[in-house]
Amino acid sequence: MTFRASAPSIAPTPRPAGTLRRGAAHMKLSRAKDDFIAECRIRLAPQTCIGYESDLGLLVSLANVHAADSVLAFTAELVREYFLALSKKGLTMSTLHRRRATLNEFARWGIKRRLWTVNPMDDAPVIKKPKHLPRPFAKGEREALLGLELTDPKDRLLRALLYWTGLRVTPICGIRLGDIALGEPPTPGSIRTMGKGRKPHVVYVVPQLRAVLEDYILRFTNLEPAAYLLAQPSGRPWHRRMVARRTREWGRRAKVPSCTPHRFRHTLATALLEAGAHIRRIQEVLGHADLSSTMIYTQVTDAQVADTMMLLAPTPETPPGEDRSAKITGADSVPRPESAT
Repeated sequence: MTFRASAPSIAPTPRPAGTLRRGAAHMKLSRAKDDFIAECRIRLAPQTCIGYESDLGLLVSLANVHAADSVLAFTAELVREYFLALSKKGLTMSTLHRRRATLNEFARWGIKRRLWTVNPMDDAPVIKKPKHLPRPFAKGEREALLGLELTDPKDRLLRALLYWTGLRVTPICGIRLGDIALGEPPTPGSIRTMGKGRKPHVVYVVPQLRAVLEDYILRFTNLEPAAYLLAQPSGRPWHRRMVARRTREWGRRAKVPSCTPHRFRHTLATALLEAGAHIRRIQEVLGHADLSSTMIYTQVTDAQVADTMMLLAPTPETPPGEDRSAKITGADSVPRPESAT
């Protein structure tokens, strides 16, 4: 029997660190952007992906102007051109911070896939996100908005959802009838939603919301579990602009400036804190992943306490020691929704 010597097996030579993957040099930057967005859609909220796509669209456009539609065009020079173009638009620091974060995520994604060997964002300027205090509605503003006569049942439902759940706009627009469980009183109902980062979040239905919700579902929906609670005639869900347009109109009619959807969330959170709710319970209500996001509401109430105490300071019209308790009692504050706690 003849034995034939087998050829010695040769282990593949490992690719040196810092080298491009095969074919990367010929890949379009627009294709890399699309692949990045496709992966983001699996794990991130739709609104986040929309923002990423918009931010990276400008990057691809500038690459076409200054170099070519190639992943190799994503360099530190292109990043400088990107922020130079943004600076001419007079954007806020918050927007610039978000755009930098988008490019940084995209750059790190490309590094892991060996589309470029050097992170183009390494030398990009650091843009700190400015801290803005929440702006809850004052007592008079809240009363004006809740007392506003709304003839459209969808408007009445939207107002109740914004105020009594503290949900962001995107989760509200994504509520389907199958996400709502009302149960039998006095058991509180619940609404399943999807928060930031596609994290499941449950909010409980207080009596004020339940009355509006039940009436709307029975009278104006087809009771199909897959149907959106706030649906367009086509069956598609409402979008952010539709919600913002309605709240802006409420503010105009109620004479409440800057009536944005997010201020309803600020109002509920601040009201719960002033009513004595534990900060961690408020964190759960709002669906914050980080307690520090919730703690910012304590700065609002601290500021209100300081303003109240300053009413004791003497003024030219009020001598020291004069009783000003009436003014203190009537000081503007955020109302406490009794059932929301």
